[in-house]
Amino acid sequence: MKKRNLILLLVIALILTGCGNKYKGYWCNYNETATIIVLLKDNNTSEQRSKIEANIEQLDNVESSNYYSKEDYAEELGEDVDSMDIHANYFITFSSMDNISDYVEALNKLDGVLEARQSNAKSNISLYNLKGWGKYTFTNSDEASEKDVEKGSYSIRKGVITFRPSSKDAKEKILYIKDGYLCGDAACTEIYAHSTETCSSK
Repeated sequence: MKKRNLILLLVIALILTGCGNKYKGYWCNYNETATIIVLLKDNNTSEQRSKIEANIEQLDNVESSNYYSKEDYAEELGEDVDSMDIHANYFITFSSMDNISDYVEALNKLDGVLEARQSNAKSNISLYNLKGWGKYTFTNSDEASEKDVEKGSYSIRKGVITFRPSSKDAKEKILYIKDGYLCGDAACTEIYAHSTETCSSK
């Protein structure tokens, strides 16, 4: 009888986790925003900056462009500007990845530019962490604090993962299992890839 009870407990444990061990870990979905950082030479002039800004205005799909001087950084960080190893720069974000490498090449040729480089950013992050024993956490903010993280339990059945939050105010969520990915919809247009806790690829 004791042996039978142990086997029953093991079966229950396997049911609780389902085939979850295969899917344990972090799964992330995000939008990738194309960005270019243009570092300026320390001896850049206002005339050079005006020409750089004119060139930026001619680029397609620009969502925003901001200039940050060394003084801006010094004020923000509360440090002496002369002691900071940092360059004034333009931070440009785009709504499309199209032609980014061409833009980088063109910006690097402008007077006053030390270096222009692509540095893509992640936005609209959604991150699941599937743990052992059918537990999970979820966040849809890269700036979420511990109290903002949703916690609960999950189960796997017929290729669908159902997430049941501990909080009564939160709604159940589901992800579909397809081709080694987790998907936010049946057509798999919203893909969650296996990742690290910072949404980097594994």
